[in-house]
Amino acid sequence: MNFTIYFGNHEDKEVHTMDCYVDIEEETVS
Repeated sequence: MNFTIYFGNHEDKEVHTMDCYVDIEEETVS
């Protein structure tokens, strides 16, 4: 699944998406 979560500008989407994606997996597994 592709999670598109970003905070602020769309340009920062790529960077934040990587960090948020890891957080989402951790919460889902726990």
